[in-house]
Amino acid sequence: MALVSLIMGILGWVLLPIIGSVVAVGFGHAALGDIDRSGGRIGGRGLAQVGLILGYVALGLSVLSIVFVPILPTLGCGFCSICGALSNSFEG
Repeated sequence: MALVSLIMGILGWVLLPIIGSVVAVGFGHAALGDIDRSGGRIGGRGLAQVGLILGYVALGLSVLSIVFVPILPTLGCGFCSICGALSNSFEG
């Protein structure tokens, strides 16, 4: 499960942004639970932790982009070409 968490965490950055991240977080927590219950017989704690970190960071960035990207053109921020082009198109 730890390896699945790591792989899905990587895929959450590369190919499956939200789905891969959610699966990485779920499998990461499940793997850490199994590792803790095993009393040290099962390894892979580092893989599970990296999968969790990748998953949570990707989810956080996805949420931030979903919230802030639609707001930027309405704020009229002219520091990037995308927002400048969008704000110019609304001016007529």
